[in-house]
Amino acid sequence: MSPYFKGYFFAFLGTLAMSNVYIFSKAALLEVGLIEFGFCWYGMAIIWNLLYALPKKKYKAIRILNKKSIKILNGICTSVQLIYYLCRHDISKESDRI
Repeated sequence: MSPYFKGYFFAFLGTLAMSNVYIFSKAALLEVGLIEFGFCWYGMAIIWNLLYALPKKKYKAIRILNKKSIKILNGICTSVQLIYYLCRHDISKESDRI
């Protein structure tokens, strides 16, 4: 397989994968609540990442991060989740009033 064809193939495959993630996450959010969805979504992400990292021993790279960096990343992730939850909660209240 030529590198030119391989590049287009992986770009197309990546596009399909990302569109499936968007479509199925929206469908899942219609069926379950945000908290349950977030728990399952991030739980599956952790499982998939562990299945990838453990056999290749890639988890050792996490030790490179110091405690301050880990706290900053945790704070950013928590803030984004909180903002998203609050925005979604306010929008759903507005639609009930109409």
